Amino acid sequence: NSITKPSPETPELAVNPEYGSYGWKRLLLSGGSPLNDDTGVSINFNVTDNDGYRDESEYSRYATTTRWDGFIGDNTAFKTVFSYSRVDQSAASSLEEDDYRNDPERNLYHNDVGRREVDALRLSTEFAYEPDERRLYTITPFFRDNQMKLMPSWMLSYDPNDRDYQFQSYGLLSKYRYKMPELKAEWITGVDIDYTPSTYREIALNTTTSADDSAIYVATSATGETNYDFDADQLSVSPYLHGEWQSAEKLRLSAGLRYDYFRVDYSDNLTAAESASHQRPESQVLSYDHLSPKLGLIYTLSPQHHLYANYRHSFRVPSIGRLFRSGSSTNTDDLDPVKTDSVELAARGQWLADVNYDITLYHMIVKDDIVSYIDNDSGDRKVTNAGETQHQGIELGLDGPLSEAWSFSTAWSYSQQEYQDYSAIYGFPSTEINYRGNQVGKAPKTLGNLALQYHPAKLENTELELEWEHVGDYYTDETNTQKYGGHNLLNFRARYGFSESVEIYGRILNLSDKRYSTYTSNRVGDDDIQYRPGLPRTVYIGLRAHF
Repeated sequence: NSITKPSPETPELAVNPEYGSYGWKRLLLSGGSPLNDDTGVSINFNVTDNDGYRDESEYSRYATTTRWDGFIGDNTAFKTVFSYSRVDQSAASSLEEDDYRNDPERNLYHNDVGRREVDALRLSTEFAYEPDERRLYTITPFFRDNQMKLMPSWMLSYDPNDRDYQFQSYGLLSKYRYKMPELKAEWITGVDIDYTPSTYREIALNTTTSADDSAIYVATSATGETNYDFDADQLSVSPYLHGEWQSAEKLRLSAGLRYDYFRVDYSDNLTAAESASHQRPESQVLSYDHLSPKLGLIYTLSPQHHLYANYRHSFRVPSIGRLFRSGSSTNTDDLDPVKTDSVELAARGQWLADVNYDITLYHMIVKDDIVSYIDNDSGDRKVTNAGETQHQGIELGLDGPLSEAWSFSTAWSYSQQEYQDYSAIYGFPSTEINYRGNQVGKAPKTLGNLALQYHPAKLENTELELEWEHVGDYYTDETNTQKYGGHNLLNFRARYGFSESVEIYGRILNLSDKRYSTYTSNRVGDDDIQYRPGLPRTVYIGLRAHF
């Protein structure tokens, strides 16, 4: 369901090599051409390689996307999209404060311990038949194939394992749109169908640490025990109806209803004695179904100013891993779906003739969120539905010119995210406590950026930009006893166009070389905060050429 670039009307080719600090290399290639009067093709490549800022944190990616567009007769268009990507990524560990401050390049995972390898293929063809101005029929069969090998780095200290995920999806998206211009209305109905057979296999590992530093993992070996080996065949069927109506000159209403049915047929392929150290649900069939409504309106104050209001209800079934990869938890197959109710009020438009603005107020309630916690009596990690959280706030965006040479853009958000009813096990001996009224952990109250762009009059085709990036402080766990102070970064970008088809560009991220953490947390009951150091000052330079 991603947007891809259509095939061009004339032959074209674009080349974009890029180099940067810490072994960053990337090459983007794209091109396309008409094949005849009715069809055309476009092809895109992405080859990326990065040594990583942290020790032994290499990353590589190869991706390609091909799109074939065309017409069948006068009323039918088709679009075929094929994409494939491969990612090979080494893990990067969190660090305790002393290492974070004094040795941020340190990484506790060496020699591909904690690695992730992903192969993903997507193929779809959309047929759009429009017999007249009122009616449009769209049908999109699709196929997906995913394979992932994962050694979860976060589990090396208590349950080291190596995982092999595989799934194929066979699906169909169908949609019918009917316009009623005499009523200033249209409605859309359709059904989405997805059948996904999947397999999961997990083996237990022994770990080896460095002789010089026992905190560094340097190797793993199989124990001979298989923790999990199961099949999970998933079927989802989702019919929906959506309508829009221009009820008055300045008011447009919309409403929709979606029904989701989800069924999974789970088969455990191990005997009771083959994985005695892990909980495993018995083979079974689970199903969920739910109705999700939505309502919306758009009110036009003037051609430059619009008001919006939306209500949406949604739900999300537990993932296959949450349901059947139980670990030390019991009854994971009893987990409930996550449910969300959200309301937003928004205004969008143009102020003072050339300043664009977008402001949104939102309120959201999340019920039965699925979380992991640690039972301090046993040290086991467990999974449960965690009651209710509330999320509300404001988001603001502005952009426009300051003068002939200067312009600006900014986006800011302020949020209040609280536990309304959230219970967990804590302490020794363990007791159940409720975090009602506490702020959600790892959730900054403020996020934002402000960028100034400069287009010097004496240097045509030149743009300079200075950006201030802000992340506010936040509590590092549910108890709200410790905080990360947030950070502010400066980034610089520049580009120069030699012509309409060739330009050179560069960027410097973290211009002041500030130490900061991209994710900061601690385990409830443990005072040691864990940090993930972000990039220091990093320089990139690239060339874009279009032919």
